[in-house]
Amino acid sequence: MLVLLWPLYNSVYPIPDFPRNLWPYVVIGWIFAGAVLMRARTGLVLANDNPKATIRETAVGERRI
Repeated sequence: MLVLLWPLYNSVYPIPDFPRNLWPYVVIGWIFAGAVLMRARTGLVLANDNPKATIRETAVGERRI
């Protein structure tokens, strides 16, 4: 995450012309959305961390995932 700060800083200073001055905000939104999705997905994986819910036994006794 820290690696992304240097290019982001260079995109803001010195202030670019009109169309290019909006890109840092798009990138910040993209990074924020990715962090939120990553956090939500990790929470969903941890919430479904019940081995009995993911492993089922067949009639023969084999384990399927």
